Amino acid sequence: MAYYPDLSRYQYFQRALNPPSLTIGWLDGSHDFAVGSVDPLFVEQLWLYCQNRVWSTRGYHECEICREPQWPHIAKRGDEELKLGSAEIRVLGIGNIIYAAPDLIYHYVVDHQYLPPQQFIDAVVNGLSPASDQYQALKQKLWTPPASF
Repeated sequence: MAYYPDLSRYQYFQRALNPPSLTIGWLDGSHDFAVGSVDPLFVEQLWLYCQNRVWSTRGYHECEICREPQWPHIAKRGDEELKLGSAEIRVLGIGNIIYAAPDLIYHYVVDHQYLPPQQFIDAVVNGLSPASDQYQALKQKLWTPPASF
């Protein structure tokens, strides 16, 4: 997967028709990243975002941080499982900021103690829920690829 510093301008899908976004969690095995603990509510909300992925790809990226990477990576939360590494999530922040993250961000936070910037954490915890009708309407309007994608 491509590496992008947190809060840099999103550029992974050049043809994507979404408004400008900031990158979060585009990690690789060559660059250091912030580590720390996060509130369980953040992890719970992040899981909801990973259930509402956008910009799916045809293949899977493996975690470059793991010593023995899985392909695809299977994340578990209770009785639920998600295959991670083939899509992105979008989170709306204060002032209409949009954060773009790979869905592997859940794995990075839970298994590698990746600590995203506080403004992203706040947006995930306090922002528009991905389960809401308003979020789903924005997802359909802004982050659904055209038929020719």
